[in-house]
Amino acid sequence: MLSPIYVFALLLLFLPAFAFYLTARPHNFPRNVPVIPLWVQIRSKLLRTSRVAFYNVHVRPLAEKHGAVALWQEDCWTVVVSRPEYIAQVLKNANQELEKCGTYVRNPHSNGGLFFGENIIDSNGTLHAEFTEIIKPAITRRFSIDYLQQESRALTTKLCSAQNSVGADVGISVDEVLWRWSINIFAECFLDTREWPLSMHETSAQKITAVQSRDWVSSVRNMFLIFNFIPWRPIGYRKATALIQQLDDTLFDISESRKNPSLGAGDELKLVHRLASAHEAGQLSEFHYRSNLKQLLLAGHENVEVVLQSAMYELAINPRIQDLLYNEVTSDLPPDYSLNELDRLPVLASIIYETLRLYPPLGTLINRKTIKPMRLGSDIFLPAGTMVGWSAYGVHTDPQIWGGRDAARRFDPSRWGSTIQDVRQTARSAQARGQFVPFSLHARRCLGSTFALAQLKVGLCEMVRRVEWTQARQSEFEFNKSFIIGPFNCKFKVAERRQSPE
Repeated sequence: MLSPIYVFALLLLFLPAFAFYLTARPHNFPRNVPVIPLWVQIRSKLLRTSRVAFYNVHVRPLAEKHGAVALWQEDCWTVVVSRPEYIAQVLKNANQELEKCGTYVRNPHSNGGLFFGENIIDSNGTLHAEFTEIIKPAITRRFSIDYLQQESRALTTKLCSAQNSVGADVGISVDEVLWRWSINIFAECFLDTREWPLSMHETSAQKITAVQSRDWVSSVRNMFLIFNFIPWRPIGYRKATALIQQLDDTLFDISESRKNPSLGAGDELKLVHRLASAHEAGQLSEFHYRSNLKQLLLAGHENVEVVLQSAMYELAINPRIQDLLYNEVTSDLPPDYSLNELDRLPVLASIIYETLRLYPPLGTLINRKTIKPMRLGSDIFLPAGTMVGWSAYGVHTDPQIWGGRDAARRFDPSRWGSTIQDVRQTARSAQARGQFVPFSLHARRCLGSTFALAQLKVGLCEMVRRVEWTQARQSEFEFNKSFIIGPFNCKFKVAERRQSPE
């Protein structure tokens, strides 16, 4: 019989060797793609390093030299590209060498799988075509901006009220106020309701992820699928599961309650009615019905809220640019403006593009897999079955593209041009070359990008017309720790402008 000491010694030898075997790169994995060591990634997870800080310290030096790096994600090594020609090739997918491979496919038993399910963003082929037929008309239809203006004006009132409640010398947090603005607009325009019943902490994927990641096990469990086979779940993970299920049921109940209402003109095109009708007609299973509701809620409100807060931060520390915007929206825009008139403002457009450049909400997205061997550029060979992602933050801040190391990370809306024609042309050109990809590219470009830009323009226009803001002295900028890039715990001092439009 083996002694306990002998067994323990064997385990000490066996377990590290087994772990090394499981995490080793496959023999056909491209050797000219540099690897970010696994221990570095685990340490960053445990220390809750923001994705931006992780990229700047560990990824950027290699990515800017090689155009791609290898990261460990969900039991496999993944190639993440940041060179514009690589990104354009991946997103165009001209030779049909890649397919979408979302969280549910990669890790169906995780909270991410529960949250996103199988949806329009991560689906392929016939299923994606069926989702698109149902959903696209609801997202790309013509919208009136009346409700966007109404909610954006209410937002400025709430900001002033929050400031008045603490006094002029104290900074206020704007997270929840901006979130409520964004969720109200999504609820009205897409869910046909003005009463979203859950709080920010019960709805926001960022907040739910934060609950899940409170302990070290949950911080790293998505890196290793073996955790799915362990029946024990940490408290934070179980709380996050309950929140996701509550969100799922709430969305389902809202959608079901909207079946067969007395619809106003055009309301039948709203997202909730098209999804509910498709579900009732058997075009959507209940699983796909619920999956698309959750995914579209997240994409439709949380990203916009984060971008608006990022713009607020940059305008707070760049008061000259805030003044330029104020002058434009008060001198070149009538009080009762249309979207067409708003779209002709170059300063407003360039500020939003520059914010999306420095703060793309999804800084790194890994949701594609090669379905046959693929040559990336001229020198990287990817075997079939390789997970592929792309870094919007990386290419958006690449000094070789954006004017040098300092200029690439500096907020400078003037880089887009001085006229609206110049701004549009610069944006189109950068998108076509894979240098500016906040909404992806080509056939799988974000369907809601036009609405998101309109919402951001109206929100920022109404804010700067009615209030001005500065960064509170006690507030230091840092990036949030979630999967969405944006400022964390920023505090502003908000003051009502002396002359604001009626």
